[in-house]
Amino acid sequence: MAHAQVRGHHPLADTTGDHQWIHVDRDRIARESPYGAPIAHGYYTLSIVAALFFDLVEIKGMAMVVNYGLNRVRWPAPLKEGARYRLGCKLVEVQLAGQGHGSYPNHEALALSREPRLR
Repeated sequence: MAHAQVRGHHPLADTTGDHQWIHVDRDRIARESPYGAPIAHGYYTLSIVAALFFDLVEIKGMAMVVNYGLNRVRWPAPLKEGARYRLGCKLVEVQLAGQGHGSYPNHEALALSREPRLR
């Protein structure tokens, strides 16, 4: 498992143009949000997955690593600011991409989940 803590998201809001109040307006969040804290942008969530992936998998013998893409992405629950999250993955196979093009992993699942609070 790889671990991360979600922090503020204003730079991403500026980059994506998504300044929806559930991400950035602490006063309104305190009054109206069912989550009780700012929640991460979906693309911030994807960036956490990309970063944590390399904490889980060591890639050797490659001149570079390129993100080949995603087949399906779902956000079943929000990532709240200040919470800690962990990533787990199951590697199913590695396929040769072609002469001189290296290989690419095929993951059955990458799951980002909230860590339970320690009491």
